[in-house]
Amino acid sequence: MKRTPDPDVLAGVRIIESAVAEEFDVSVPVMRARRGQRIHTNARHVVMLLARQLLPGASVPQISLALDRDHTTMLSGLQRLDDVLKRDRVLAERVARLKTKLISLLAAPRTPNGKLASHLARDIGRELGRAFAEEIANQVAVALQPVIYAMLSSTGGTP
Repeated sequence: MKRTPDPDVLAGVRIIESAVAEEFDVSVPVMRARRGQRIHTNARHVVMLLARQLLPGASVPQISLALDRDHTTMLSGLQRLDDVLKRDRVLAERVARLKTKLISLLAAPRTPNGKLASHLARDIGRELGRAFAEEIANQVAVALQPVIYAMLSSTGGTP
């Protein structure tokens, strides 16, 4: 029987994956691939590290399940990243910046489906804004229609 990841852990991991993918300028599917270039491997390991640090109560097996990895693979990845971070100051600073960004992002209020409440509000605002703009454009077009017809008829054009 296939185990399913804890929904809270899965939601947290997905947020972390998105932030890391954006920071490393890679897509989430490429980052999640079994193999890849070092940049993709480092990004995947950063996800593992940040999930371990920022998801309280989430065990290594739960996180690795959310990442579709074996827990021993995750432990190996964490060890490799630890070695890299000791040598690569730039990467260590990127990870620290991401951690700071994610602390506030993970603490933000969410809707029942895990979507950030601020993103939901933004999406609703966009839709309302779009609908409002379309309504205004329609009203302006109706109001200007007689003026346009008058201008066209005075210049000999046809409406």
